Amino acid sequence: MDSPRLWTGLAGLITYLIVISVYRLFSHPLRNIPGPKLAAVTHLYEWYYDLFLGGKYLFEIERMHERYGPIVRINPPEIHINDPKYYDEIYASGTHRRNKDAEFVSFTGLLLSSASTTDHDLHRYRRGLMNNFFSKKSVRGISYFVEEKVHNLMQRFEAFYRCNKVVRLDDAFAAMTSDVITHYCYGKSWDYLDYANLRTDVRKAVRDLTCSVHFNRIFPIFLAVLKKLPLRWLYAIHPGRSVVLDIQKTIYEQSAEAIHGDKYKIGHNDAVDKHKTIYDQLTDPSIPAEERSLQRLQDEGLLLISVGTETTARALTTACFHIASDDQLRTRLREELRTVLPTPTSSVTWSELEKLPYLVNPLWHWNFSNITNTTPQTGTVNESLRLGGFLTTRSPRIAPDEPLTYKEYTIPPSVSKPLTPKQHTTNRIPQTPVSSSSYFGHKNPNIFPEPEKFSPERWISAGRNNDHLFKYITSFSRGSRICAGMNLAFLELYMTLAYFVRRFDVELVDTTVEDMKIVRDMRVGFTHRGEPTVYGRIVRVYED
Repeated sequence: MDSPRLWTGLAGLITYLIVISVYRLFSHPLRNIPGPKLAAVTHLYEWYYDLFLGGKYLFEIERMHERYGPIVRINPPEIHINDPKYYDEIYASGTHRRNKDAEFVSFTGLLLSSASTTDHDLHRYRRGLMNNFFSKKSVRGISYFVEEKVHNLMQRFEAFYRCNKVVRLDDAFAAMTSDVITHYCYGKSWDYLDYANLRTDVRKAVRDLTCSVHFNRIFPIFLAVLKKLPLRWLYAIHPGRSVVLDIQKTIYEQSAEAIHGDKYKIGHNDAVDKHKTIYDQLTDPSIPAEERSLQRLQDEGLLLISVGTETTARALTTACFHIASDDQLRTRLREELRTVLPTPTSSVTWSELEKLPYLVNPLWHWNFSNITNTTPQTGTVNESLRLGGFLTTRSPRIAPDEPLTYKEYTIPPSVSKPLTPKQHTTNRIPQTPVSSSSYFGHKNPNIFPEPEKFSPERWISAGRNNDHLFKYITSFSRGSRICAGMNLAFLELYMTLAYFVRRFDVELVDTTVEDMKIVRDMRVGFTHRGEPTVYGRIVRVYED
């Protein structure tokens, strides 16, 4: 303890901390941005709320905005702006380049996926490979198998009704969305709906990834070490990771088959057989070899399955809870659905459902020409996305070529301070991440009065007044990085809600509005139960 080297090192550390703190408070380019001094000085402020309190920094940021205003410095280099009208400036499209913050995407471990691609231009290239695959035309062209999966789910609900079984509705929806996304992307469904207890492997994988999200972001070396461990060690050390590994193994095998020319087919006729899978899209010989690696396919595959399962299932779960809780809402919605589904077993197309003003419009008999801004996204679907179908995590963007201006504040594209030799050689110039959160926009009382209320009627009023509310729904993000699977998600939401509400009445069991309240940000919103969980019993099956 009396070693001079120890005391010299300790003095040097204290001196460094004092110097960096003074710099961040008084000389840093963001010194004039409002916010807590402690947050400006150190990341420990954020880490305390997210790591030790378990995903609570989102709500601390909310308190910061209440105290300091719409623009806040939430850690030494990052600014958060709570202004829905400014969202499109942060998450811009067109010619405005927006990079992702490299330090913020490393926690996923899917470093070669499009979602973790930091560079704007590389992301545009990777997204370009998938745009046609997820276009509305492509989704509409093979919507028959989505309807098939939805009918499989309805059959399972009928079976639960016959045996008077309480079912976790969120798991049921997740099993269906898993079957859809695996079938759509790979041409080979994993058939989770066929299992007696509705397999939820993808949900377990998402839960595993999200439960460690803050630890992985703060200590990215942990993921790097895990990847180097032998599988048998990893299973022993981290049993929860086994589900992720099993799914990755399946994707790896399918990726290898794709690279070696074994393609999957969908359907029973030549026209349908020509539909390409995601592997066809990503392994085309014209694509550079490094973009066709097995690791790249594996990372993109796990991303598509996770997002394609969980986000849509959460929106369906939210809608189901509120519809089951409100007799008047359910009656109005069912009456509207009778106009396109005269019997519960009738068929309906996506196009027909899009024309229903809200899928819950009490004035559904209005002339559609009197209602603007209600299609193609209708009220019940919009409310389910607003309250349940979004990521709670912020996703910082960097504008590398231009300063951003918010009110009287200028946000520099880079942090102008002396560079280290490593930064000079790697061209890693410190830049300014700017973020926003869908959580704040979706629950902004100035835009959505009584924001916690599930109110499809608000969209009728907006349409009648020509208020374009949907621009404030950011479940799929916005700009050049808007979610590629948005059209597929809408198809699933429309089809599932229509057939489910038209045919079944649900009695909620051991589930209240408090069980749906988001209390933690683990990239996705967690309730006190973990993921939003809805228990219910099918109490009536309609025959006419």
